[in-house]
Amino acid sequence: MTEQRFLAAALLAGALAAGGPVLAAEGAGAATAPTVTITQAIETAEQHGNGRAVEAELERSARGAYYEVKVVGGDGVREIHIDAADGKVLATKEKKKFTSWLDDDDDDDDD
Repeated sequence: MTEQRFLAAALLAGALAAGGPVLAAEGAGAATAPTVTITQAIETAEQHGNGRAVEAELERSARGAYYEVKVVGGDGVREIHIDAADGKVLATKEKKKFTSWLDDDDDDDDD
């Protein structure tokens, strides 16, 4: 399990350095192929999340298959779930908010 997380972190770091998303499929081949491609899901997530995809993977649940796409935007990282059957956005989760490294106090200015 630790090796898998290390590999995932290494892939993510490489994708960020290369400027492209990391693509993965969980349980690929375990069920029928999704109607929506991972490329289509990434495009939808980038538009919805107003940012750039850095990781995407196919997940399967009791409710069906969906893509989990991590999108980096101006103010943070969002995890967006895209239905693999119809391409609709199922959920958006705020994963991490960026804070300014210039601001060293608790007020709202950058000094």
